[in-house]
Amino acid sequence: MTAKNTKFDMAIGAIIVLIFVALSFFSLSFFENIEKQIYDLGTRFTPMDDQITDRIVRIDIDDKSLSSIGPWPWPRHLFAEMIDLLNRNNVKLIGLYMPLTEKEINEGLKELKSFREKYDAYPPTKKDSSMRSWVLENLDQIEKRLDADQILIESIKKGNNVILPVLVKHSASQRVVKKTRSDSSLSDNLLNPSDISSSVMDRVSTGQLFPPFTELAQNAAGLGHGNLSSEDVMGGRSHPAYISYRGSVLPSFPLRLAIAYFDQQPKQVMAGDSQIILKGRTIPLIKGEMLIRFKEDGKELSHYSFTDILKNKKIQSSLKGKIIVIGLNHSESIGFDTPYSANMHESQLVANVLENMIGFNAISRPPTMEYIEILILLLLGFVA
Repeated sequence: MTAKNTKFDMAIGAIIVLIFVALSFFSLSFFENIEKQIYDLGTRFTPMDDQITDRIVRIDIDDKSLSSIGPWPWPRHLFAEMIDLLNRNNVKLIGLYMPLTEKEINEGLKELKSFREKYDAYPPTKKDSSMRSWVLENLDQIEKRLDADQILIESIKKGNNVILPVLVKHSASQRVVKKTRSDSSLSDNLLNPSDISSSVMDRVSTGQLFPPFTELAQNAAGLGHGNLSSEDVMGGRSHPAYISYRGSVLPSFPLRLAIAYFDQQPKQVMAGDSQIILKGRTIPLIKGEMLIRFKEDGKELSHYSFTDILKNKKIQSSLKGKIIVIGLNHSESIGFDTPYSANMHESQLVANVLENMIGFNAISRPPTMEYIEILILLLLGFVA
């Protein structure tokens, strides 16, 4: 090969390397898929420490529970019953990962209220005054028993330790912001955006939020957004730690649980592009998202069926001081593709993300990684 040809080959190689280096700064699927494969491989060599995973217990609404209690959706007084039972057993915190944006449709309660209105409009006579009092008293008692939403509100208020999710709707243009009902209920749950760049704020912005219905949101111990997984190629591996709504920063549901676990207020927590600072310690992020570390071989955190908790007093007594995550985990519920499972359900993912946060053991991507990747590309180019 002549010197002229050698120089030409080297020039072509250098141009190809430079093109790949330039492209690596953009979110192209080729590079993202490589990063995903590296992540999946890495998680198998750096599993979660078994010694720090006993603080969280999942209570699953699974197939066994549906078979025992009845088909989904359940009446909400069942959640109130579970919250009361858990708090009698002195649990630390309850994360109820349920979409409760609207009040329950209760036709029986509607009919009862309609009858009462008609009865109230009926003019009483002295003769039937005692009977009227008896009827009204019984109507009050029946109405209270049928109003499952009010029963749930009272249980959440009494416990003062229940965190609820806020559903997120991404608009076609993230700059189009619609009014969200109960904006005021979000104000006590906002983080301190200490170091979030405008590019990341744009990336995590949302057009509309759907908090729990007003009375429920006002009595919850905290609210966090319900987006559990990244929506790009790192879905099931990367968790959006916060979202931006109208310039304010709302923590995720697992992060809000972690904040409450450490008896902190959201405004004490500093959020940046590359980290969350919680109680003086750091949760590493990449552009506002946390890389999730899973247990070895996909082993699960402690979990029980919803129906077993209701019936088994021995299990109930073992829950003292624990963080409880209640969520769907049946055959028809939403699943996420993760390194260990192609169908990890919502409650499982919530528990894994939460454990990473309270254990401060999320995967950290070194800040020099981009430069290392560039160096590898250069070396490969010169070898070629």
